[in-house]
Amino acid sequence: MNATVRALLENQAKSSSYVFPSPRTGERLVEIKYSFARAIKDAKSTDLRFHDLRHTAATRMGDAGADAFTLAAIFGWSDIRMAMRYTHAMEDAKRRAVEAIAQNHISCDHSVTDRTADLGVMNPVSAYFLT
Repeated sequence: MNATVRALLENQAKSSSYVFPSPRTGERLVEIKYSFARAIKDAKSTDLRFHDLRHTAATRMGDAGADAFTLAAIFGWSDIRMAMRYTHAMEDAKRRAVEAIAQNHISCDHSVTDRTADLGVMNPVSAYFLT
């Protein structure tokens, strides 16, 4: 929970011991399917499933720099591969990391890469972009 959500919950009227009580009973909210369907209809959207919200949250966290281990912990995934499925943004992070190596390569000692080039071995940065 972040500070914004915490502040909203602290300022919310305490009509129930539940964060989201049932509007009919005031007790535990059991089903949100109908409320979600009504919200989708009111928003004039036809192509949104509840699970899309989870996917969007994971993707945005990945875009913001959350690593796969953190995402797995937040979303309750036991396998890190699930986090990788949900974070398309990690591809950009990998590209930036390789680009950073390329930038450092320009300003560093070229003796190792020059020797590998003399031996006909491809520079690892070049190999990444050519594969």
